[in-house]
Amino acid sequence: MGIRATAVAGERAVRIALLALHFAEYASRLALALSATHEVLLVLRSSNSRDELPDDLRAPLEQEVSVRSFDIPRFRDPRLVGRILAMSRILRDFSPDILHVQEAHVALNGWPILTVRRRVPVVLTVHDHVPHSGVFTTGSWRWPIVQWLRWKADRVIVHGPRMRSELAELSGRRAAERIDVIPHGILGRSGIDDDGSR
Repeated sequence: MGIRATAVAGERAVRIALLALHFAEYASRLALALSATHEVLLVLRSSNSRDELPDDLRAPLEQEVSVRSFDIPRFRDPRLVGRILAMSRILRDFSPDILHVQEAHVALNGWPILTVRRRVPVVLTVHDHVPHSGVFTTGSWRWPIVQWLRWKADRVIVHGPRMRSELAELSGRRAAERIDVIPHGILGRSGIDDDGSR
């Protein structure tokens, strides 16, 4: 586990904590790119990183970034509370200047966002601005909680202009001012050699 941070002449490296319990490949490539000039902590879900990260991406990631992985039990398992608290403790102990969260289930993201946001800015990347079929609907009791938690973040990132306008429409006019579009590029590559972020 290593940390590479070479700040631009005379500037302090920013300490960035990335919480990515889903979208491990996207978050890992982002962490690697950020580690060129910043100190980065990447918190991953063990099963998701096993499924998404090829060895030739995992190796440089573990050399350049501080990586912590967690096994996340089922939502009805009482150990889940302990894991969420442990993740929050790791984030707090890292003392980040900014927390960047990849949106996942509100039970997993909620507590870290709510506890850290009082001290540092929070950025939330929304990959699915409306729920996938079969997850829950916008009429579900969960939907208002998802929306509320999204707007606890200082900035929200989506991956395209259409998502930005649809999310703004779902969330109200004021929300549009806090939504940024950052395309994520091509994912699912077999390796890191052709990664455009380096």
